[in-house]
Amino acid sequence: MSNKNRIDGQGLLTIFDEVNKNIKLNDEGKKSFKQLQDYITVLNDSSILAVTDGDGIIVDVNDTFCKISQYSRAELIGKNHRVLKSGYHGKAFYKDLWETIMKGLVWEGEIKNRRKDGTFYWVKTVIYPFLDSTGKPYKFITARTDITKGKKYEQRLRERMKNDFTHVVRNLHNLVFKVKKINDQFVFTLFDGQLVKVLGLNSKDIINKSIAEVFSIESTKTLEEQFRKAYYTGENISFEFMDNKEYYHVTLSPILKDGVVTSIVGSVSELTELKKSELKIAHMAYHNHITDLPNRMKLIENLKDEIEQTKRGKYNRLGVILIDLDRFKHINDTAGHLVGDAVIAEVGNRISNLPLADLVEEVDLYHLGGDEFVLMIKGYQLADVDKVISHLYTTLEKPFPYKDVDFYLTLSAGVGLFSPTDQLEAEEELLKQADLALLRAKDEGRNSCKIFSPQMNEDLIKKIEIESDIRKALERDEFVLYFQPQLSLESGRIIGVEALIRWIHPTKGLISPAEFIPVAEETGLIIPIGDWVLKKACAYVNEWRSLGVLNLKMSVNIATSHFKRRDFSENVVKILKSANINGSEIELEINESSLMENTADTTRTLQELRNHNVGISIDDFGTGYSSLGYLKTFPITTLKIDQSFIRDLMSNGEDRAIVTTIINLAKNLKLEVVAEGVETEEALNFLKGEKCDVMQGYYYSKPLPAEQFIEFIS
Repeated sequence: MSNKNRIDGQGLLTIFDEVNKNIKLNDEGKKSFKQLQDYITVLNDSSILAVTDGDGIIVDVNDTFCKISQYSRAELIGKNHRVLKSGYHGKAFYKDLWETIMKGLVWEGEIKNRRKDGTFYWVKTVIYPFLDSTGKPYKFITARTDITKGKKYEQRLRERMKNDFTHVVRNLHNLVFKVKKINDQFVFTLFDGQLVKVLGLNSKDIINKSIAEVFSIESTKTLEEQFRKAYYTGENISFEFMDNKEYYHVTLSPILKDGVVTSIVGSVSELTELKKSELKIAHMAYHNHITDLPNRMKLIENLKDEIEQTKRGKYNRLGVILIDLDRFKHINDTAGHLVGDAVIAEVGNRISNLPLADLVEEVDLYHLGGDEFVLMIKGYQLADVDKVISHLYTTLEKPFPYKDVDFYLTLSAGVGLFSPTDQLEAEEELLKQADLALLRAKDEGRNSCKIFSPQMNEDLIKKIEIESDIRKALERDEFVLYFQPQLSLESGRIIGVEALIRWIHPTKGLISPAEFIPVAEETGLIIPIGDWVLKKACAYVNEWRSLGVLNLKMSVNIATSHFKRRDFSENVVKILKSANINGSEIELEINESSLMENTADTTRTLQELRNHNVGISIDDFGTGYSSLGYLKTFPITTLKIDQSFIRDLMSNGEDRAIVTTIINLAKNLKLEVVAEGVETEEALNFLKGEKCDVMQGYYYSKPLPAEQFIEFIS
C-alpha cells in the first residue's frame, strides 16, 4: 500500500506545541487547549501509545513507544506492527485480535514484542477502534504498559519455586504470591514484593490467610472467581481488579503435578495511572467532544443491552427519538463553527435537563455528531410520548444567545418504539425506524415529529424502486413530453404551449409526475431530467417549425435545485445554441420560492438568461413568499396565477379578489399574466373581463402528446 499520502507522525505533544504556536486562541480557548494538552501529557508520559489507520499502518507513536522499542518515529511511521513481532504468538492469536477490533470492539491482552536490538519485552495492550458513520473502523489507538519485569519475575519464580526464593521476590517492584486450595478456600503460602508495603500489608501476616481475610468483599469475589477458573482449567489467566480505588493487573500460572493443579503462583502489578489513561481514551472514543455526551458507537452498544432488558420485562417499552436541528448549517455558515459548537453544546444541555421524570422511568441522551441527537426513553405509556416530544419543542423555543446575537432553532424528530412482544432483526433496526420517521417529518416540511409505522418502510422501498426505475428510464428514453396549449384571451389564438413530462413505464404504464418528481428532486435526478426536458422541448420547436408551426412560445418548468446550480444559465444557453433556438422562443417557469434563497445569485442567473432573450415566468404565483419587492428587482417577464386561486374562482369571493389584484399588479409592472387551471366558461369570462392576457386549462385542452397537439392546433 502506498504511503505517499500519509502525514509523517510528529508525536502528540509536538503536534500540540505546533498548533499552539500557529493558532491564535481567546482566553477561553487557551484554557480549554491547555487542559487538553495536560491530558495528552499524562497519556504521553504514562503510556506507550500508537495510532494506526484502518489497514493497521502506523501513523503516529509517542516518545515512550520509541524508547521501549528502540525504533525512531521515522522508522515506525508507515510500517505495521509486524516490525515488532517476536514470533512468540501463533496465527490464531493475531486472527482473534483482528476479528475483534474489525467488529468495532475493544481488544485487551498481553503481547510479547521484539526490540530493534533483538531483545524482547512484554506489554499489556488495549486497542480502541474508532468507527466511521458506516460502523467501519478507520483508526485504532493502542495503549500499552510495560509488564516485562512482571513477566520475567513470573518466569524466574517458576524456575526457582522448588527452592522457595521468598528472599528474591521481596525486592520486586510488584507483588508475587502463591496460593493453595485448603478446605475449599484459597490460602496464601507466599505473599511478597514491594507492592505489599504499598498496600499497607505485612507479608508475614498474610501467610496461611484466605483471600477474604486480606481483601475487600468486592475484590474477594473477583479474585476467588479467577482463582477457581485457573484451578479447574489449568490455564494461565490474566485479569484486572480494583481495590480501594486503585487498579491492579494480575497474572495467574497454575502449577500442575501429574496433570492436576496443586497450587497457583501469580503476580500483581499496579496499573492505576495506566488505567486512568485508558479511561480517558475510552471516554474520548465513546463521547462527543463538543457536548461530552455518549456518541453513536456508545448508542449502538447500549441499544442492544436495553432491548434485551426490555424483552426480559425490565421496561414495558423502549423508545428512540432521533432529533435533527432544522437548518442548523445556516448558523455554521453565517456565524462560524465556534458559534455553532456553542449552540450545539447548549442544545445538549437543555435536552439533558428536560423534566421527564413523571413521564419516563429512565432517559439517556446521545449526541451522534453534527446536529443529530438521540433521546432514549425507557418505561413509559404511549400517551406520554407526545408529551415528551412537546417538552423537546418547548425547550428549543427559547432563543440561543451568543454574545449579542440570538439564534432560533426548530427541530424535526423521528420516533421508533419497541415493546417486549415486538420482533427486531437487529438492534440497529429500531434506530433505522426512527431515521425513517425523521425523513418523513422532513419531507412534510420540517419542524415536526413522526412516529414510525410499517407503511414508512414500504414507502422507502417504493421510493428506492422509483429511483432505480428513473435511472433506467433516462437510459432507455422512457420519458415523453405532453403539451398544453396557452390561449391569448384577446385574440383567441394559441400563442404558447407548456411542456409537461410524462413517464411511460414498460410494465407499470403511465406514472404520474406527482409520484416520481419528488423522488427525482430528493435524489438529484431532477437535474438530468430537467436537462432532458429542455433539450426535448427545443427539438420539438425545431420539428414544428419545419411543419409551419411558428411563433409558439415553449414554456418549460425548472426545479429549484436545478435553477440553483451555478452553471444553470450557462447550460441553458448551450442547449439553445446546440438546438439553433432563439431565446425568445423559450420561457422558463420558476417556482416563486426558488428565487428568494440567494438573491444575489438569483439576479445574476436571471439577468444572464434575459441577456439571451429567454422569458422568465414566476410559476404558482401567490403561493410563496409574501414580499413583492423582488418583482421590481428581478428581470421577470410573466406572472402565472396558481390554479388554486382559479379552481373556485366563481364561488369564492376572496379568490376573485386575489386574481384581480394579481392581474392589476402585473399590468402596472408591464408583465404578462397567465391563468392556469381554467376549467369552466364562467372562469374564462371572468378572466377576460379582468383583462387577463393568457389562459390554459382543461376547458380549452388537456395536455396532449406531440402528435395530437399538432392535430389540435391544425
